[in-house]
Amino acid sequence: MNSFETAAEAQAFVRDRVDTHIPGQRKSIENSLQFQASTVDLGDGRFTNVYDVSYRAGEMSPTIHVHDQLTSVYGLLGTSDVYKAATGGGFFFLADRMSGTPRQLALNLSMTNGIVRSLPVVDRETVILKSHALSAAFVQSLGLLSINGEELSWSGSLTDHETDAKVYGNGNTHITHEQNEATGKMRVLDERSRFTPAMQPGEMVDIGFVARGDGSFAGIHSSREGNLDIFPHDFVLRCPERFQIADPVLNLRTIDSLALDSGLQGALSVGPMLETADFTEHPVNKDASLGGMPPFVERPLARIALYESEDSMVHLRLFDGRPGSETFTGVTPSEAVKLVEADGSVVWGCFLDPGQTAKLCVRTPDGTVSLGNTHYLKWATNPGDKYIWTPEVGRPTASAITLQ
Repeated sequence: MNSFETAAEAQAFVRDRVDTHIPGQRKSIENSLQFQASTVDLGDGRFTNVYDVSYRAGEMSPTIHVHDQLTSVYGLLGTSDVYKAATGGGFFFLADRMSGTPRQLALNLSMTNGIVRSLPVVDRETVILKSHALSAAFVQSLGLLSINGEELSWSGSLTDHETDAKVYGNGNTHITHEQNEATGKMRVLDERSRFTPAMQPGEMVDIGFVARGDGSFAGIHSSREGNLDIFPHDFVLRCPERFQIADPVLNLRTIDSLALDSGLQGALSVGPMLETADFTEHPVNKDASLGGMPPFVERPLARIALYESEDSMVHLRLFDGRPGSETFTGVTPSEAVKLVEADGSVVWGCFLDPGQTAKLCVRTPDGTVSLGNTHYLKWATNPGDKYIWTPEVGRPTASAITLQ
């Protein structure tokens, strides 16, 4: 472990070890899992290192994971020998100063092992795992549910869909970036955003639901005036007041066109589809739950794309980079798409969480290899703390995708 007294000292040490070209590689990891690595010249002195794992659709078994606590991709891969590769998934609640954290950390839609963990409050692109096959699609934040057997329609509180009920969840949080002497910027939770909006007592009620373990949800708190704390619940439903009854039990029926009884195994709200015409204008760049640094404007970052190519190969492709580097900058969304399409047409594809979250870990006969964001530092947060270089572990995440 390498530790340093100052951030500048740590960053200087890391720069000389990270901002380097890598040798080209192409090999089979195990069974149908293929691995490639190369350096790509981006022009104007810039470059990115590209890491790609791929498999023929149907020949590997993917799994979507949603964590109770933030977990590193590297650590997840070490929990089972059956996992051959792993990467981070969608966006998650991330703050440096806050009064608490939401019960569900993976933002908007998250689902694993056939069980919904949190609901989306916005329409958003989604990675879907159904019948052991990955795909990506735009999923609207609306659907059907029932409370104690009575069916009603629902939609996300940040959408304009007209439905019987509105959902509030972790996607309603507001994160701002404030200047900080030690770290440069600090993520700060707007504390008001963890509560539902106030309302006059009348025809509606807010009910906070938590999972019961069998796929249903129990209502445990309610308010006729709003201001219900979202964080202790998996989501809050603003619905007609007649549902403020003893022991309300909620069952989800559909999320957009996704039926929850039709082999749907997992889902995660993620970044834009690769086919997006204008990344800068994508709504995700105005998402207050992600803070004030838009993730998909045309600026270079480390980025990871999940896609299926026309030859039926499913790819996890990481374009690496280091913040602050003059040469090893990562790629813009458009640059990533251009590089992907240079290898052939894309059947479907989307971006996962970019920036310092983008990491790809692969199990080889010689051990686990951690790729991407190897500059990552555990920042000093208290007087006397040191800055610690954690190249293998990287940033812990709330969700992940594994291949086995």
